[in-house]
Amino acid sequence: IEDLRIGMKKVNVIATVKEVSQPSRVQTQFRDNAVVSNAVIEDDTGRMLLCLWDHQVNTVRPGDTIEVKGAHVGSFKGERQLRLGKNGVVTILEGPIQN
Repeated sequence: IEDLRIGMKKVNVIATVKEVSQPSRVQTQFRDNAVVSNAVIEDDTGRMLLCLWDHQVNTVRPGDTIEVKGAHVGSFKGERQLRLGKNGVVTILEGPIQN
């Protein structure tokens, strides 16, 4: 994660979800009432935000080990974000341990 730079495309990452923000409704330049949530993901090299939109929201939980494929790196309010766009996919490799 630490080597990811803004503007990189077709990024693949395996990381652990550390936290997930509450989804919120936002108005975008493309449409009204989109739902967005940010997950903080981490690997051995660092952490960053994974931006989740609409149907992607609530698909990951803290503790999940995920694989992100085909994402790109962007920036929002000065912070790096991993964005899935139209072609990116998140796969849960291992969920949190259930007690």
